[in-house]
Amino acid sequence: MRTIWICCLAAWAYGWAMAGEPEAHKDDLQQAELGPLPERFMVLGGTWTVAAEGENKYLELAPHPLESHCVLFGPTLAAGGCVTGRIQSTQKGRRSFPSFGLGLGGVTGYMLRFSPAKGKLELLLDQQPLAEADAPEWKSGSWMRLKFQVRKGEGETWMLEGKAWADGQAEPEGWTVKYESKEAPPAGRAGLWGMPYAGTPIRFDDLDVRAP
Repeated sequence: MRTIWICCLAAWAYGWAMAGEPEAHKDDLQQAELGPLPERFMVLGGTWTVAAEGENKYLELAPHPLESHCVLFGPTLAAGGCVTGRIQSTQKGRRSFPSFGLGLGGVTGYMLRFSPAKGKLELLLDQQPLAEADAPEWKSGSWMRLKFQVRKGEGETWMLEGKAWADGQAEPEGWTVKYESKEAPPAGRAGLWGMPYAGTPIRFDDLDVRAP
């Protein structure tokens, strides 16, 4: 009887702790060790490491292979959310540009993608394009901030909203690109997406994801 009581108490305590866990995550990587990613990140493609420039640490996606790569982070969200991050990369020559983005709902969920080659901010579902809008000016080697939100709309609809701005500037009040979807976002973690088509690394920093 004592053993059963202890097991029940432990199960109750675990359930209470999980229920009380906030559906939010902030990570500036400053406490991470250089090298392989901490276990709180789930790599789904590409070579990712914790790197540094001066005293600032960040996640770095290696430039090869030249494919689309993703790493998941933060809590599992059941219905939308909001994710922000700071991203840097460079172009190579006149025609080779990277693209990068933030996602919600796991690897097959929604994504906000910045495509410097096209000068567009794009919204996608499972890599399929939904909407696009003109992106703010992008400069090779500069840090950009991206913010992506998926929230419940009217009735059975869901609103996708994204924006981007140069690091150091004020966040724009409005959303740059919007889309109204009838497909509910899948449950899943937030994602960092990098497409190093320029053959140069892509860096991610100041990550923040939270429930809607």
